[in-house]
Amino acid sequence: MAEDEFLVADALVQALEEQGAVVLGPASSVSSVLVLASFHESIDAAVLDINLRGELIYLAADKLIARGVPVIFATAYSEQAIPSAYANTPRCEKPVSTDELVAALRRLEARGEV
Repeated sequence: MAEDEFLVADALVQALEEQGAVVLGPASSVSSVLVLASFHESIDAAVLDINLRGELIYLAADKLIARGVPVIFATAYSEQAIPSAYANTPRCEKPVSTDELVAALRRLEARGEV
């Protein structure tokens, strides 16, 4: 998980763990996401805020997607603000409800992507 707002990250981590997920992170920078990803071969899915302290997450998203890791953006960015290369990437709009995020992950799971 990549999120730079501590309270948001903490709430999302707790909600995901309550659903049985093992959460890597939260990472608060693109470099932290890249480090986490490099140390973990098996990642079922990634929940990424697009803007981490002014850094855009796309480099890390591209590396995860290239590895076959499904990505969900948890962001305040509108669909129009996200590059067209990510048009099919699920997006949960901030403020992200934990129910919405869990539902998005379950949809990925139901499609066999997780």
